Order: sequence, then C-alpha cells, then structure tokens
Amino acid sequence: MHRLPLILLLLLPALPSGSYRVYADVTHESGFTQTLTGELSLASSDSAPRDAASLTDPDDAWLVSKGTEGTRNHGPASESSSTFSLPDGLTLRWDSSGPLMANTEASLRFIVLETNGTPAVLEPYLGMQGHAVIEEKDGRVFTHLHPFGNISMASQQKFVERERTRAGKQNLEVSCGLPAKGDAIVFPYEFPRPGEYRIWVQVKTHGKIMTSVFNARVAGRST
Repeated sequence: MHRLPLILLLLLPALPSGSYRVYADVTHESGFTQTLTGELSLASSDSAPRDAASLTDPDDAWLVSKGTEGTRNHGPASESSSTFSLPDGLTLRWDSSGPLMANTEASLRFIVLETNGTPAVLEPYLGMQGHAVIEEKDGRVFTHLHPFGNISMASQQKFVERERTRAGKQNLEVSCGLPAKGDAIVFPYEFPRPGEYRIWVQVKTHGKIMTSVFNARVAGRST
C-alpha cells in the first residue's frame, strides 16, 4: 500500500524575521498522536504584515512579544503569582502554590480577570476551556496541554468512534465543559527535567482568542 507524504500548509501572520522552531501535532487514523518538529528561517520579505482578517481560519492565534516584556520569572522566587496583560485591559493571572520541581506533578492554575478585577466568562476554544504549550528554553521539551492532560481532541474523537462501533454506545461523547464563573483553568503537568521554560496559555473570552506567555524556572530535587 502506498502512503502519501504529509504536507502541512501554514499561512503565517506578521512575524519578525529570524529563526523559529516549528511543532506540528498530528493524529493518525489509529488515534496515535505524534509531534513533528522542524526549523524555519524568515527573512524580512517573508513576514509582510497580515491582520486577522487576512487569515482563513478564525481559530488562528499568535503572540509577538519583545523578549520577556510583560512576563515575570515564576519559580523559586518569593512571589506567589504572575500576571500577563491581555487585550482590552483584561489580565491573565497565574496562581502558584509554590516552586516548580522537576519530576513532581504540578497543577498550573490560571484565571482571566476583567478590568474591574472580577473573573471573566470564558468561551470554548477548539472545544476546550483553554490550551497551554510548554517548551524548554533549548527546545528539548515540548508539550501541548489541555485541562485534562495532553491527550488531543482528535485522539478522543477516534476513541469515541471506536467505542461506539464496538459497544453501540450512543451516549459516549467528547466533552470538556467550561469552568464555572470565577473558577480557574488548571493544567496538570509534570516537568520532566529542571531548567528554564516558557508557557503559553490561550483562552477565548469576549469573542476573542487571547494569548499570554510566562517564564518558568523549574528546580531539580536535591539528593
């Protein structure tokens, strides 16, 4: 049986020129998910300005930040929370219960706040409460997280289809309900190694997809 090569077509927004790491999450017919990696160099001519209206998929979202502007290191420091300024005066706050440790399960807890400090009402984004991407500084660690872990929606759908066929279960559905108003989004994760990480969090509120970024310092366990 002949297998066709996988071709991904990306329509890029206005990105600064430079070198980029590219990650693509692909779900096979079996439900197995694979992350493909690559590198990309953009020249100035490749990054002509494009606004959201020129992109074909309304779920596309991106963030261009200058270094660590708008972020704070989050780890063994004395501060227990970090904040990121979102569009329209909203704020995404990262609440932490303590330092991050490698090989220790953590609950990454985020809450979106309105301009008056009250919790924002979230809307489904790609079927989820929110999405998070974690990358180690050198690119050796990458993961795409949902509030129930790192299993993809496409893998869940394949599982549901297979179970319906085998057992005739008509009420088996893929769902990830939104948190009640005032509740935070929580991503479970265990950092595999100590080091410097970046965490991107995407949510949808007020009809807009909003992206934030945080720096994370993960410590190793002392022996």
